[in-house]
Amino acid sequence: MGQWGIETPFAWRSSQSEKTLWDCVYDPLIMRDPKTFEYRPGLATEWKPSNELRTWTFKLRSGVQFHEGFGEMTAEDVKFTVEQNLKPDSQGGSAPFFRTHLDRIETPDKHTVVMHFKNRVWEVPSNFTQFVGYQNITSKKYIESVGRTKPRCTRSAPGRSATWRASRATTIASRRSPNHWRKTPAFKELVIRRIPDPATRLAGLRSGEIDIGNVFGDYLDQAKKAGLRIHEAPNAACHWVVLQGQTTPDREDYCPACPWAGDPE
Repeated sequence: MGQWGIETPFAWRSSQSEKTLWDCVYDPLIMRDPKTFEYRPGLATEWKPSNELRTWTFKLRSGVQFHEGFGEMTAEDVKFTVEQNLKPDSQGGSAPFFRTHLDRIETPDKHTVVMHFKNRVWEVPSNFTQFVGYQNITSKKYIESVGRTKPRCTRSAPGRSATWRASRATTIASRRSPNHWRKTPAFKELVIRRIPDPATRLAGLRSGEIDIGNVFGDYLDQAKKAGLRIHEAPNAACHWVVLQGQTTPDREDYCPACPWAGDPE
């Protein structure tokens, strides 16, 4: 890779630029179908709104363990993760949403999270989804033991496939997590290196030191001449605009009282 983005693994500080990295280690509450993009159960087995979209209740999957012996993922971990967005120094992609709309979070039992919002919010699930949501769940116990700023904290996350083994400096290495609740990965180890210089990346690909790397421009022509296999990713960048209230009356999330885009109220 060329860069890590803002090099911050935590849900309350990360942005879209490096989310694909943290998705290799964290799990979200809600997964998405890779073909249809529809919601699928993740760490949450179900979620539903009430009180005219002002209250959202999540039922958590039981038995999901954090790495390194930090115990089961519970409602307290979800509450802790989300509430970090309320801190002034939290700059993650979802932080403004929670600071603006969230009222309080209740945990009636270890596998139930109830989020109360100040107004009607239909987009709550999208903030907890794979691909675009930022609230991958972090271990409260681990973070409280080492602090909110240390990158090694990600080792306690219920990783999709592995745990972090190195720092954020130049290399991120992860090892296979056996008996993962979702799926044990086929690979034993994944190493992601930060190589800013495109010529160096191409040289690593040509020598076999690197298995997969991004090339572009003149380097793409050189890669083709070297006989490297090219995988193109059309439409790889996604852009979207959320216009609250602009759904039709027949939709469950229809909210005629919600503010329109650009409305300061």
